[in-house]
Formats: sequence, C-alpha cells, structure tokens
Amino acid sequence: KLELAKKIQNETSYQFFFKYIVPEEGLFNFLKWAKKYFYLALCTNRTTSTYPLLEHFNLKQYFDFIMTASQIPKNNPSALLTILEYFKIEPQNTLYIGDSKVDKNLCEKCKVKMVSYKNPDLIADFYVKNYQELKKLIEENFQFHPLETNRSY
Repeated sequence: KLELAKKIQNETSYQFFFKYIVPEEGLFNFLKWAKKYFYLALCTNRTTSTYPLLEHFNLKQYFDFIMTASQIPKNNPSALLTILEYFKIEPQNTLYIGDSKVDKNLCEKCKVKMVSYKNPDLIADFYVKNYQELKKLIEENFQFHPLETNRSY
C-alpha cells in the first residue's frame, strides 16, 4: 500500500489542488514585517508539494532556508538542528511557530521555544490565534532589531 501511495504521490500534480488553498489572513503582512528583523526558515513535513506551493503563492522569497521532509522529516531533530547550524543561531535565540505534536516534540528535543498557532490544546511556550497576535507577541516579548540588508549566515 505504501508503494502505491508513493506512486500516486509522484504522479499527481499538486497544482491541481492549489485553487482550493487560501493563504491565511495576515500571512503576507506578517512575513513582510518579520523578514526585516529575523532569519526565516520553513520546516515542513511536506515533500514534493513544498516548492510548487511556495512558488504558486509567491512565498519562497520570504524564507532564507527551507527544510522539507524529503530532506529530513520533522520528527528527526536534525531537521531543526540543521536550520540552527545554517544560521549559526543558538536554540535559546530561536522561536518556532507550529501547530502539531510533531512540532512540539521537535522543539522539546532541540530546546527551542515554541508558539502554538491556532492550537490551544498543544503544550507550548506561547499561544496565538492569528498572525496579528503573533506579531504582537513578538513585539511585546522579545528584543530585536533590523537585520542588515546583506544577510550572511
């Protein structure tokens, strides 16, 4: 069954489904703001759909690093540790936004603070319901300054 599922996955164009996906309200404004102050990475359990989805919604430009499950699945701490190493950032200087137990377990294993996005049942350091709340949470709880325009990691 797994082989059949992988075969279907490889043969199915995810672009067919993009018309049913709507970006979360406030996403673009948040990413535009955050990009000025933070290194942004995406750590996802998506595989072959990641890049086409990011390109379809013009989101790729906001991320400095993208980790997909094709590289390292999120249940492996190396997924997040690779991102930290890339940016030369310590776990205590990192904030992870997630919505699943996989995200929570990853953060615990890597000793990274987590924001639970739209999931109040998830044990996390912070909780937000939308991107406006996320921006406010960051502004009120963390010190930060604009990044240099020539980002070097």
